[in-house]
Amino acid sequence: MTGTADGWRTHRGGVLTAHSAHLEMNSVALPVTPDTCVLVDPGVTSAEIADLLAGLRHRGLELVAVLHTHAHWDHLLWPPGLASDVPRWASNACIDTALRNSVALREQAAADVGPSEAAELLSELDRLRALPADGSVPGVPQLSVVEHQAHTRGHIAVLHEPSGTLCAGDMLSDIEIPLPDGEGAGDDAWDVAAYMDGLDALQPLVDRAALVVPGHGNPGSDAAARLANDRAYLEGVLAHRDIVDIRLAEDSNRVIHLELKSWADAHP
Repeated sequence: MTGTADGWRTHRGGVLTAHSAHLEMNSVALPVTPDTCVLVDPGVTSAEIADLLAGLRHRGLELVAVLHTHAHWDHLLWPPGLASDVPRWASNACIDTALRNSVALREQAAADVGPSEAAELLSELDRLRALPADGSVPGVPQLSVVEHQAHTRGHIAVLHEPSGTLCAGDMLSDIEIPLPDGEGAGDDAWDVAAYMDGLDALQPLVDRAALVVPGHGNPGSDAAARLANDRAYLEGVLAHRDIVDIRLAEDSNRVIHLELKSWADAHP
């Protein structure tokens, strides 16, 4: 982890972020009361998550809930026996997808963190609780949740209203281009329409966001610009235009970009 001595970096309103060099992933602690908080997308290894909780305890913060934004392996992590009484929330569609794809998720995790670590971190998927459909988190009135289908089914974004902090999951990244997962879109590998709808769904949260924290990348105060960039990128792909986007300097992004362009060429 990078940042302060305990791995956490402090932002306005008492919001904490921690950055893992593994997958450039962010974990976020959102204050509920002066001595309690909610943790969003903790990661990545068992040791890192344990250190995050130790850092919160050192700061006098009790964990009252965990939120998982979507059903990709690196956003569903929790070591068994760790704060087992704390409710872990996700959308109903996220839980359904995670349980249905649990074998594949463990295989994907094993490729990144090793089989034993993957088996441990994803061993408690059946303990996830479904969030209410009204956009709330039980017992945490400071949070507003929007569910959408961009990137994967049942993806959620979480806005901490007091600080204006938007936890965007795998959206609005400064280092990753949009990845429109096509699961549920028939034979299509990509579901750009669902992604565009997801950006529309995020707009009201973005309008109130002072800080955006993507699942991977860097927190920033430019949520509106990031949403506009992602919309322009996808519109450019669909229009078969040459695209200038600094994120395409990264090899992994270029690979995805070429695949997405090939899909768009086949779906004029």
